[in-house]
Amino acid sequence: MGPPPHHPTPTADRPAAPATVARKLSADNQQISVEKDGQTLAQATVSAPDENNEVRAHVHVASGHLPVGTRQKLVEAVHEVVNDGNARRLTATVPLGDAELVEGIRGHLHDVELRASRRHQHHRGRREARLIARPRRCT
Repeated sequence: MGPPPHHPTPTADRPAAPATVARKLSADNQQISVEKDGQTLAQATVSAPDENNEVRAHVHVASGHLPVGTRQKLVEAVHEVVNDGNARRLTATVPLGDAELVEGIRGHLHDVELRASRRHQHHRGRREARLIARPRRCT
């Protein structure tokens, strides 16, 4: 008898599929998600510019460890949407304590104001940080 047949495993014999960025556009906003293997790792809802040319972004990430680059992919996609809309001001709500996400978004902004806030949703408190600033333009 020979050796048992070899069955490749995703982690040992081939690299895992990279996370992908998906966008869904509606009349009022864009839904951005970073997904891997059918699971949403991070997502953002970015509003269309209002009458003052302000855009709002609400960002959420899955709990636990995320693959390297997940937050950066989301930040880049949000920045692209904000830039495409020619927004003059961005208010981004992100999970409080997620320094990588806050710094990633902050890196694309001028005149940043960072506020901690508490928001109640379904009878439980959720701590968030809110960044308010002018987006930098791509050149």
